[in-house]
Amino acid sequence: MPQEPTDDELDALIVTRLRLVGVDLDQLPAIRSDPVTGSPSRREALEFWDTLPRWSGCRTSSRARKRSLPPTGV
Repeated sequence: MPQEPTDDELDALIVTRLRLVGVDLDQLPAIRSDPVTGSPSRREALEFWDTLPRWSGCRTSSRARKRSLPPTGV
């Protein structure tokens, strides 16, 4: 029976998939969002991407399950 990915494995998958489509999370501020441009931090972006599998009915990381973020626009 397959095991759920660890948070680190899920982060690596997310970063890799985003890079494949041309998104480089390293361009975002590391910890705090940018108050001038409004761009999220890398941590905030990864937390958001962690929640998407849960909204689509897939399994997701323990970190994402700890947050209770409702989907928007659904």
